[in-house]
Amino acid sequence: MSGFEVVGVVLGALPMIIGAIDKYKATSQRFRFFRFKEPFIAQLIQSLQEQRFFLETDLQVILKETHLEDEEIAVLLKQSNSSLFEDPEVAHAVQEYLGDGYEPYTIAVTRCQEVLTEIAGHIRGLASDSQINLATLVQTHSLRKRSHEITKKIKFSLEKQDLENRINDLKDATQTLCRVRDSSVLRTEVTVQSTSRTVAKFTSTMNAVREYAHCLYSAISLGYGVGCHQEHKARLFLESRARLMEKKTQRSLKRSPVDFNVALEPSDNPVLCYKTDIKVMEEEVAYSCLGAPPTDISTPQVTISLPNQPEPAHPPPSRVHDLCQSISQAQNNGESLGLYLARPGCLYHRHMPSETKVAAMSKEFFSLDQILDAQSKPKPDFPPWTLNQRMALSFRIASSVMQLLSTPWLYLPLTSSSICFSQNDQLARTSATQPFADMPQPFITHRFSCQMVNSGCGCNSKRSLLELGIILLELWHGRTLSSYAAEVQMPVDNSFGGRYNAARRWLDISAYYVLPFYLEIVTRCVECTFATSSSTPDWNDLVFRKSVCEYVLKPLWDNCPIKLR
Repeated sequence: MSGFEVVGVVLGALPMIIGAIDKYKATSQRFRFFRFKEPFIAQLIQSLQEQRFFLETDLQVILKETHLEDEEIAVLLKQSNSSLFEDPEVAHAVQEYLGDGYEPYTIAVTRCQEVLTEIAGHIRGLASDSQINLATLVQTHSLRKRSHEITKKIKFSLEKQDLENRINDLKDATQTLCRVRDSSVLRTEVTVQSTSRTVAKFTSTMNAVREYAHCLYSAISLGYGVGCHQEHKARLFLESRARLMEKKTQRSLKRSPVDFNVALEPSDNPVLCYKTDIKVMEEEVAYSCLGAPPTDISTPQVTISLPNQPEPAHPPPSRVHDLCQSISQAQNNGESLGLYLARPGCLYHRHMPSETKVAAMSKEFFSLDQILDAQSKPKPDFPPWTLNQRMALSFRIASSVMQLLSTPWLYLPLTSSSICFSQNDQLARTSATQPFADMPQPFITHRFSCQMVNSGCGCNSKRSLLELGIILLELWHGRTLSSYAAEVQMPVDNSFGGRYNAARRWLDISAYYVLPFYLEIVTRCVECTFATSSSTPDWNDLVFRKSVCEYVLKPLWDNCPIKLR
């Protein structure tokens, strides 16, 4: 008997056995001995009813993925001896829908069949000695009478301990069916577009920041393109942008104040390392400080001069031609260097007197995978992060992926080996005794070479979301994927298939240890089950971006402590 045929037998046996035990309960209540057994009989009936409910509701969802019409599905569920349970096409469709969950699904149903067979064997008046086989009993009973009323006198000989064991077996099978169903739902692509205003706001915010991030990359490339050093590095610190998403009234996302925290240095002269905020200039401010935008010379222009204009407190920012020279000049003169980003991708600077010199940044840093490996040791080198801190870091990283995906900053997918922390920042700001202690700020490093050709594109969307799911899984467990793979002796390479298989296996055993909302986020990232308007996931697809916002960013936002956003 195939795995799917067993489902038909169990569905046919459940109402028959429930009816028999119900009659036994009704006719035995007058006996004194029954009061000790009655609570367990009630629990057994409830467990059988739950088993029937979950099987029927799961099949209704699963069979909708087959060629069957709604009427055929209803007949299939009512007639346990239907030939549709033996249809190989239906069985194959069910197997395709359940995926890796098909085997545990059939094992759970088979175990339920064994429990029902044992229960039926102890019900005198339901089966004769020749009807030990549950399938034969179901067929005989269904041919004799369509209703499940029992006319004979029923005796149930299972004792208290045996009843407890059978109840526990049924509960285990029900839990397995629930987990398989939830996992299958998460692996099913979303087909309905989001209509949430909050999701639309998140998506618009990420879109605006992503455009600015692309301009920033172009501006830094231009500022480093003078050939003063063979190679330059820029550390871009990851931001959650929670402040922008929290704003209830915004004039325009395009005109909202945005800044990027970066550390700039030539790779062969770390003395010039400089960490600063590069502010995005609003268009009106940029035009007033830097001059009017370019216009068509053939169009007549009217100039209005305003007399007695007050002198500005500081000179207007000027165009950056050599970024290294600007940083070196500020450090040597003890000045404050302000950097500004203007469209379409140009840097401007302003040197201002300052009592404090330009602060240099620590050169020592650790990657996220190094920190996780160190925290998983019996005597960790770093204090372990609390759940709140890990949730905050998950939200920050997921938001950063949405801001930087399809830009040259993420030419390669973001992984735990490419996310770094400053050594001083990591040791000073992390404390396991403070559940709401600030998290150290992560950053990514990008190298700018004089010979580098700007491709202007980012990495594959599906691969990026897979790596995001792996990072979230690593943060939850506090260990890296490579350490898990080594523990289970599973070889992992850097290919998409190798990383996916390892993540899929780790995800399967994580169902018992991960909160449901977090498990759904990771599963959707690994399986890439989001709504799209194109044939493949594409970050230029607005429907796809909104779906990722709805099923990844918003749940992390909702569950991240406000203080740590």
